[in-house]
Amino acid sequence: MAMMSKPAVLLRPDNGNPGAHGFRASITVLRSSANNRRSEDIRRVVDGYRRLRDTVCRFLSMLADSLGDAQPLEALSSRSFDELIASVIEHARAADFRRIDELLIVAEEARLAKHRRNIVFMHDAARDGTAMRDAALVFEYLDARFAGLCVDHLMDVRSRLAHANAYLD
Repeated sequence: MAMMSKPAVLLRPDNGNPGAHGFRASITVLRSSANNRRSEDIRRVVDGYRRLRDTVCRFLSMLADSLGDAQPLEALSSRSFDELIASVIEHARAADFRRIDELLIVAEEARLAKHRRNIVFMHDAARDGTAMRDAALVFEYLDARFAGLCVDHLMDVRSRLAHANAYLD
């Protein structure tokens, strides 16, 4: 029976969130594993959740900044996902967010979906990558929904300002 070698990895600096020891890094596989599909599925789940979390942080930062409560992204990255979601809702209400009902639905979906990231550790997922691919798609979907709500809010605010300025002239 042939022995399978473990992939070699390289730790390199990254612009992501600081790890447990305050380092910012990502792991890059130097040699692909025997199961490329599983590795790709795991990467998609991890990256999807990271992008969702980053989008929520940027959304919160934008809302907080518009309310005069500027919060650097570095400070937000240390908060739990549930705290970030709760803060987005709180700041959205204070900012007179026009699509608050939709935001509440997406926020609840995100809260429930965050546990899907743990699928990469489940033994059954090793045999059937469909669950991991589904989790990655859910994160991508939620990320797009948050980004869309954020962009819509920015456009709404700018439209209101342009409309108000038109009456001042």
